[in-house]
Amino acid sequence: MWILLGIFSAFFLGFHEIFKKTALNHNSVLPVLFLGSASAALIFIPLLIISRISSEASVILGIFIPQSGITAHLMFLLKSAIVATAWMFGYFSVKHLPVTLLAPLNASGPVWTMLGAILIYGERMNALQWTGVAVSLGFYYALSFGGNLRGTGVRDSRWIFFAFMSIIFNSISALFDKYLVQQYDRIAMQAWFSVYTASIFLVIVMIVWYPGRKRTTPFSWRWSICLIGVFLVIADFFYFKALSFEGSLVSILIIVRRASAVLVFAAGALYFKETSLRKRGIILAGILAGVALVVMGSL
Repeated sequence: MWILLGIFSAFFLGFHEIFKKTALNHNSVLPVLFLGSASAALIFIPLLIISRISSEASVILGIFIPQSGITAHLMFLLKSAIVATAWMFGYFSVKHLPVTLLAPLNASGPVWTMLGAILIYGERMNALQWTGVAVSLGFYYALSFGGNLRGTGVRDSRWIFFAFMSIIFNSISALFDKYLVQQYDRIAMQAWFSVYTASIFLVIVMIVWYPGRKRTTPFSWRWSICLIGVFLVIADFFYFKALSFEGSLVSILIIVRRASAVLVFAAGALYFKETSLRKRGIILAGILAGVALVVMGSL
Protein backbone atom coordinates (compact mmCIF):
# COMPACT_ATOMS: atom_id res chain seq x y z
CA MET A 1 0.00 0.00 0.00
CA TRP A 2 2.77 2.45 0.89
CA ILE A 3 4.45 1.88 -2.49
CA LEU A 4 1.17 2.79 -4.23
CA LEU A 5 0.98 5.97 -2.16
CA GLY A 6 4.54 6.71 -3.22
CA ILE A 7 3.50 6.39 -6.88
CA PHE A 8 0.61 8.83 -6.32
CA SER A 9 3.08 11.21 -4.68
CA ALA A 10 5.42 10.95 -7.68
CA PHE A 11 2.57 11.75 -10.07
CA PHE A 12 1.60 14.97 -8.30
CA LEU A 13 5.24 15.86 -7.68
CA GLY A 14 5.82 15.75 -11.43
CA PHE A 15 3.10 18.35 -12.01
CA HIS A 16 4.52 20.42 -9.15
CA GLU A 17 7.87 20.55 -10.98
CA ILE A 18 6.20 21.46 -14.27
CA PHE A 19 4.20 24.32 -12.73
CA LYS A 20 7.36 25.50 -10.98
CA LYS A 21 9.19 25.76 -14.30
CA THR A 22 6.22 27.58 -15.87
CA ALA A 23 6.06 30.07 -12.99
CA LEU A 24 9.80 30.79 -13.04
CA ASN A 25 10.28 31.33 -16.79
CA HIS A 26 11.47 34.95 -17.16
CA ASN A 27 10.24 35.72 -13.65
CA SER A 28 11.72 36.83 -10.34
CA VAL A 29 12.62 33.83 -8.15
CA LEU A 30 12.12 35.05 -4.58
CA PRO A 31 8.50 36.30 -4.87
CA VAL A 32 7.59 33.08 -6.69
CA LEU A 33 9.14 31.13 -3.81
CA PHE A 34 7.12 33.09 -1.26
CA LEU A 35 3.79 33.03 -3.09
CA GLY A 36 4.15 29.35 -4.04
CA SER A 37 4.81 28.38 -0.41
CA ALA A 38 2.09 30.78 0.79
CA SER A 39 -0.48 29.01 -1.41
CA ALA A 40 0.35 25.80 0.45
CA ALA A 41 0.13 27.52 3.84
CA LEU A 42 -3.28 29.01 2.97
CA ILE A 43 -4.65 25.49 2.60
CA PHE A 44 -3.78 24.66 6.21
CA ILE A 45 -4.33 27.96 8.05
CA PRO A 46 -8.18 27.66 8.02
CA LEU A 47 -7.89 24.05 9.20
CA LEU A 48 -5.58 25.07 12.05
CA ILE A 49 -8.01 27.82 13.10
CA ILE A 50 -11.07 25.56 12.97
CA SER A 51 -9.22 22.86 14.93
CA ARG A 52 -8.52 25.38 17.72
CA ILE A 53 -11.98 27.01 17.72
CA SER A 54 -14.08 23.84 17.46
CA SER A 55 -12.15 20.61 17.77
CA GLU A 56 -15.34 18.51 17.82
CA ALA A 57 -16.62 19.95 14.55
CA SER A 58 -13.23 19.55 12.88
CA VAL A 59 -13.05 15.92 13.99
CA ILE A 60 -16.50 15.25 12.50
CA LEU A 61 -15.46 16.95 9.24
CA GLY A 62 -12.20 14.98 9.20
CA ILE A 63 -10.02 18.10 9.19
CA PHE A 64 -8.80 18.09 12.79
CA ILE A 65 -5.14 19.01 13.31
CA PRO A 66 -3.93 18.25 16.86
CA GLN A 67 -1.93 20.75 18.89
CA SER A 68 1.84 20.32 19.07
CA GLY A 69 4.29 21.11 21.86
CA ILE A 70 7.23 23.49 21.79
CA THR A 71 9.70 20.74 20.90
CA ALA A 72 7.53 19.66 17.97
CA HIS A 73 7.31 23.23 16.67
CA LEU A 74 11.09 23.60 16.88
CA MET A 75 11.47 20.40 14.86
CA PHE A 76 8.94 21.64 12.28
CA LEU A 77 10.77 24.96 12.08
CA LEU A 78 14.09 23.16 11.54
CA LYS A 79 12.54 21.15 8.71
CA SER A 80 11.22 24.37 7.18
CA ALA A 81 14.70 25.93 7.30
CA ILE A 82 16.20 22.87 5.58
CA VAL A 83 13.52 22.84 2.89
CA ALA A 84 13.73 26.61 2.39
CA THR A 85 17.47 26.24 1.74
CA ALA A 86 16.81 23.41 -0.73
CA TRP A 87 14.18 25.46 -2.52
CA MET A 88 16.41 28.55 -2.71
CA PHE A 89 19.04 26.54 -4.56
CA GLY A 90 16.46 24.55 -6.51
CA TYR A 91 14.33 27.43 -7.79
CA PHE A 92 17.33 29.34 -9.16
CA SER A 93 18.49 26.19 -10.97
CA VAL A 94 14.97 25.61 -12.34
CA LYS A 95 14.85 29.16 -13.68
CA HIS A 96 18.18 28.92 -15.50
CA LEU A 97 18.26 25.28 -16.64
CA PRO A 98 15.88 23.37 -18.97
CA VAL A 99 13.67 20.76 -17.30
CA THR A 100 15.08 18.02 -19.54
CA LEU A 101 18.47 18.77 -17.98
CA LEU A 102 17.06 18.96 -14.45
CA ALA A 103 15.01 15.76 -14.71
CA PRO A 104 18.00 13.39 -14.89
CA LEU A 105 19.89 15.50 -12.37
CA ASN A 106 17.05 15.29 -9.83
CA ALA A 107 16.76 11.57 -10.47
CA SER A 108 20.07 11.13 -8.65
CA GLY A 109 18.50 12.32 -5.38
CA PRO A 110 17.67 8.83 -4.04
CA VAL A 111 21.35 7.93 -4.19
CA TRP A 112 22.21 10.59 -1.63
CA THR A 113 19.24 9.65 0.54
CA MET A 114 20.46 6.06 0.54
CA LEU A 115 23.95 7.13 1.55
CA GLY A 116 22.47 9.27 4.33
CA ALA A 117 20.43 6.30 5.57
CA ILE A 118 23.66 4.31 5.88
CA LEU A 119 25.40 7.02 7.90
CA ILE A 120 22.49 8.11 10.09
CA TYR A 121 20.29 5.04 10.51
CA GLY A 122 22.98 2.41 10.16
CA GLU A 123 21.47 0.82 7.04
CA ARG A 124 23.74 -1.39 4.95
CA MET A 125 23.68 -1.79 1.18
CA ASN A 126 24.33 -5.02 -0.67
CA ALA A 127 26.36 -5.45 -3.85
CA LEU A 128 23.40 -4.75 -6.16
CA GLN A 129 22.55 -1.55 -4.31
CA TRP A 130 26.15 -0.37 -4.47
CA THR A 131 26.16 -1.12 -8.20
CA GLY A 132 23.07 1.06 -8.62
CA VAL A 133 24.73 3.87 -6.65
CA ALA A 134 27.83 3.65 -8.85
CA VAL A 135 25.79 3.68 -12.08
CA SER A 136 23.74 6.70 -10.97
CA LEU A 137 26.82 8.61 -9.85
CA GLY A 138 28.55 7.82 -13.14
CA PHE A 139 25.71 9.26 -15.20
CA TYR A 140 25.43 12.21 -12.79
CA TYR A 141 29.11 12.93 -13.45
CA ALA A 142 28.47 12.72 -17.20
CA LEU A 143 25.59 15.18 -16.82
CA SER A 144 27.59 17.70 -14.82
CA PHE A 145 30.94 17.58 -16.57
CA GLY A 146 30.73 15.29 -19.52
CA GLY A 147 30.04 17.40 -22.58
CA ASN A 148 27.85 19.68 -24.57
CA LEU A 149 24.27 19.22 -23.39
CA ARG A 150 22.78 22.39 -24.87
CA GLY A 151 26.23 23.94 -24.68
CA THR A 152 26.62 23.22 -20.99
CA GLY A 153 29.68 25.13 -19.85
CA VAL A 154 30.89 27.62 -17.27
CA ARG A 155 27.63 29.60 -17.46
CA ASP A 156 25.49 26.53 -16.69
CA SER A 157 27.91 24.94 -14.21
CA ARG A 158 26.85 27.33 -11.44
CA TRP A 159 23.21 26.39 -11.85
CA ILE A 160 24.07 22.68 -11.98
CA PHE A 161 25.90 23.20 -8.67
CA PHE A 162 22.79 24.93 -7.29
CA ALA A 163 20.69 21.97 -8.43
CA PHE A 164 23.12 19.59 -6.74
CA MET A 165 22.96 21.54 -3.45
CA SER A 166 19.17 21.46 -3.66
CA ILE A 167 19.32 17.68 -4.00
CA ILE A 168 21.58 17.38 -0.95
CA PHE A 169 19.30 19.48 1.26
CA ASN A 170 16.22 17.65 -0.05
CA SER A 171 17.89 14.37 0.91
CA ILE A 172 18.57 15.74 4.41
CA SER A 173 14.91 16.71 4.62
CA ALA A 174 13.79 13.24 3.49
CA LEU A 175 15.92 11.58 6.16
CA PHE A 176 14.55 14.00 8.76
CA ASP A 177 10.99 13.18 7.62
CA LYS A 178 11.45 9.57 8.68
CA TYR A 179 12.15 10.71 12.23
CA LEU A 180 9.41 13.36 12.32
CA VAL A 181 6.63 11.06 11.08
CA GLN A 182 7.51 8.53 13.77
CA GLN A 183 7.50 11.14 16.54
CA TYR A 184 4.74 13.61 15.65
CA ASP A 185 1.33 13.80 13.95
CA ARG A 186 2.01 13.88 10.21
CA ILE A 187 -0.81 16.32 9.35
CA ALA A 188 0.29 18.73 12.08
CA MET A 189 3.83 18.46 10.75
CA GLN A 190 2.76 19.19 7.17
CA ALA A 191 0.53 22.09 8.25
CA TRP A 192 3.09 23.87 10.42
CA PHE A 193 5.92 23.12 8.02
CA SER A 194 3.91 24.89 5.29
CA VAL A 195 3.20 27.89 7.52
CA TYR A 196 6.79 28.22 8.73
CA THR A 197 8.24 27.85 5.23
CA ALA A 198 6.02 30.63 3.91
CA SER A 199 7.02 32.81 6.88
CA ILE A 200 10.72 32.25 6.17
CA PHE A 201 10.31 33.28 2.54
CA LEU A 202 8.23 36.31 3.53
CA VAL A 203 11.16 37.56 5.62
CA ILE A 204 13.61 36.87 2.78
CA VAL A 205 11.41 38.66 0.24
CA MET A 206 10.99 41.72 2.44
CA ILE A 207 14.70 41.98 3.30
CA VAL A 208 16.43 40.79 0.12
CA TRP A 209 14.07 41.21 -2.86
CA TYR A 210 11.65 44.05 -2.14
CA PRO A 211 14.16 46.89 -1.52
CA GLY A 212 16.01 46.18 -4.79
CA ARG A 213 13.14 44.78 -6.85
CA LYS A 214 13.49 47.46 -9.56
CA ARG A 215 17.08 46.37 -10.28
CA THR A 216 16.28 42.66 -10.69
CA THR A 217 14.14 40.52 -12.98
CA PRO A 218 10.57 41.91 -12.87
CA PHE A 219 7.93 39.83 -11.13
CA SER A 220 4.79 38.85 -13.02
CA TRP A 221 1.82 37.01 -11.50
CA ARG A 222 0.86 33.65 -13.00
CA TRP A 223 -1.74 31.16 -11.81
CA SER A 224 0.87 28.42 -12.02
CA ILE A 225 2.42 29.97 -8.88
CA CYS A 226 -0.63 28.92 -6.84
CA LEU A 227 -0.56 25.46 -8.38
CA ILE A 228 3.02 24.98 -7.16
CA GLY A 229 1.81 24.93 -3.56
CA VAL A 230 -1.40 23.00 -4.20
CA PHE A 231 0.29 20.12 -5.99
CA LEU A 232 3.12 20.01 -3.44
CA VAL A 233 0.61 19.68 -0.61
CA ILE A 234 -1.08 16.75 -2.39
CA ALA A 235 2.25 15.07 -3.22
CA ASP A 236 3.51 15.46 0.35
CA PHE A 237 0.21 14.21 1.79
CA PHE A 238 0.62 10.88 -0.01
CA TYR A 239 4.35 10.80 0.83
CA PHE A 240 3.91 11.39 4.58
CA LYS A 241 1.02 8.92 4.67
CA ALA A 242 3.26 6.32 3.03
CA LEU A 243 6.03 7.04 5.56
CA SER A 244 3.58 6.46 8.43
CA PHE A 245 3.09 2.80 7.42
CA GLU A 246 5.03 0.33 9.53
CA GLY A 247 7.82 -1.18 7.48
CA SER A 248 7.91 1.62 4.89
CA LEU A 249 11.40 2.60 3.73
CA VAL A 250 12.26 6.24 3.14
CA SER A 251 15.04 5.32 0.72
CA ILE A 252 12.62 3.35 -1.47
CA LEU A 253 9.91 6.02 -1.28
CA ILE A 254 12.36 8.70 -2.39
CA ILE A 255 13.35 6.51 -5.32
CA VAL A 256 9.69 6.01 -6.30
CA ARG A 257 9.01 9.76 -6.00
CA ARG A 258 11.88 10.51 -8.37
CA ALA A 259 9.97 8.65 -11.06
CA SER A 260 8.33 12.06 -11.46
CA ALA A 261 11.41 12.85 -13.58
CA VAL A 262 9.79 10.91 -16.43
CA LEU A 263 6.74 13.20 -16.40
CA VAL A 264 8.94 16.31 -16.17
CA PHE A 265 11.14 15.12 -19.03
CA ALA A 266 8.08 14.50 -21.21
CA ALA A 267 6.79 18.00 -20.43
CA GLY A 268 10.15 19.47 -21.40
CA ALA A 269 10.02 17.72 -24.74
CA LEU A 270 6.35 18.29 -25.58
CA TYR A 271 5.39 21.55 -23.86
CA PHE A 272 8.61 23.51 -23.39
CA LYS A 273 10.00 22.34 -26.78
CA GLU A 274 13.49 21.82 -25.39
CA THR A 275 16.35 20.41 -27.44
CA SER A 276 19.28 17.97 -26.94
CA LEU A 277 16.68 15.41 -25.89
CA ARG A 278 18.52 12.31 -27.06
CA LYS A 279 21.61 12.93 -24.94
CA ARG A 280 19.61 13.94 -21.88
CA GLY A 281 17.24 11.02 -22.39
CA ILE A 282 20.18 8.62 -22.37
CA ILE A 283 21.45 10.15 -19.12
CA LEU A 284 17.97 10.02 -17.59
CA ALA A 285 17.68 6.36 -18.57
CA GLY A 286 21.13 5.67 -17.11
CA ILE A 287 20.37 7.30 -13.77
CA LEU A 288 16.98 5.58 -13.56
CA ALA A 289 18.68 2.27 -14.36
CA GLY A 290 20.95 2.86 -11.38
CA VAL A 291 17.92 3.71 -9.26
CA ALA A 292 16.20 0.52 -10.45
CA LEU A 293 19.23 -1.52 -9.35
CA VAL A 294 18.98 0.08 -5.92
CA VAL A 295 15.28 -0.86 -5.76
CA MET A 296 15.98 -4.45 -6.86
CA GLY A 297 18.68 -4.75 -4.25
CA SER A 298 16.27 -3.49 -1.61
CA LEU A 299 13.49 -5.99 -2.30
